[in-house]
Amino acid sequence: MSETPQHFWKKLRSQADRTLGEQFWNDISGLIPNAQPRADVFQTEDRFIVVIELPGCKVDESVKLSVQKNTLHIKGDIPYRYPVEDDQLLVSERFFGQFHRKVALPQGTSAEGMRARYRDGLLTIEFVRQKQPDTVIDIAIDTLDTAPGSEPQDRE
Repeated sequence: MSETPQHFWKKLRSQADRTLGEQFWNDISGLIPNAQPRADVFQTEDRFIVVIELPGCKVDESVKLSVQKNTLHIKGDIPYRYPVEDDQLLVSERFFGQFHRKVALPQGTSAEGMRARYRDGLLTIEFVRQKQPDTVIDIAIDTLDTAPGSEPQDRE
């Protein structure tokens, strides 16, 4: 069984904890700002689901959803509501500002059944997954001695 990306990163984090100490992540987490809102992406047998953190957003005014070429685009702006200058900010772990998240949709996902809802600071986007038929199509093989794209020559 192949290792999932989540398992790989957990293992790497565990190795880093042993080397750098667990406190390292607490010390550094507030220094590195998040580049975009955090998201969870998962699928069930009949659904593909994206959950993205958008606290304090007026979603109907500042978030746009679209699907282009099997990619979900989530664009928006999370306002920073506190009158704090950068040099006054001691720890910043939450994302604020403009963002553009792109999520690749798996094969068989239909945008037609897409549904989005915003509750408690979470935007949940659900897609219907079409069941792929398990049909096998046999393809006949031509055995004439011709080059691809040329016409077969009559043999005498």
